[in-house]
Amino acid sequence: MSEKLYYMVYSNPAEGKEDEFNKWYDTVHLPEVLAVPGMISAQRCKLKVTKVGSEGGMSPETHRYSVVYEMDGEPDEVMGIIRDQVAKGEMHMSDAVDLSSIQMLWWTQVGEKQLSPRK
Repeated sequence: MSEKLYYMVYSNPAEGKEDEFNKWYDTVHLPEVLAVPGMISAQRCKLKVTKVGSEGGMSPETHRYSVVYEMDGEPDEVMGIIRDQVAKGEMHMSDAVDLSSIQMLWWTQVGEKQLSPRK
């Protein structure tokens, strides 16, 4: 695959399990996902609630965490491997994740990355 592909996952920890959620993501889930052929990198993020984000009729924050993965494989193939590994118990999921809140999206790059003239 020649185009850059970004796989973005939005999630929340299960009630009362935020520490367990973060530990699992950093020490178990990301290493297991990044071992899958086609996965290049991952960057976890936590929502920063700001005044500007909550004003002016913007959508309310529905997810407290996100991960941006960079992929170079076909999404259906890569996700098929991940689904198979989960089903076989080779990829370990956690009850610290609120599975009902997960949203997954795949994005392709449009145009070149733009840099600030200050950089």
